[in-house]
Amino acid sequence: MQGEITPVKIGFKNLGDSWLKNIQAKLNLGGVPIAPIDSSSEQAIRELMGKTEKNLTFILMAEGDADSDVYKIPVDISYLDNIGTKYYKNVSIGILVGDAPDLSTIIDSATIYRA
Repeated sequence: MQGEITPVKIGFKNLGDSWLKNIQAKLNLGGVPIAPIDSSSEQAIRELMGKTEKNLTFILMAEGDADSDVYKIPVDISYLDNIGTKYYKNVSIGILVGDAPDLSTIIDSATIYRA
């Protein structure tokens, strides 16, 4: 919902036996009404040993004038393997910005049978 702070976790799982290092994830928030709060749009994991997993948590907030919609956010990921080869991957995540429901009750007519 607009103005609501939400943590967004992106998980990384190393399925291999060797370690990975300098795993960096950057959210490309340009053009979407979402901003990082108390955190950066770029975070890193120093090292991820084989057969382990870690999460990066981004604290995001939808701007007050954001429309209710699903916003596609590109994420650029880079990392090094155990021999120093650098890899790049581009993925996208979806962020749902909702609107508070507006419930109204309208009584068209009413008949009273007793006092």
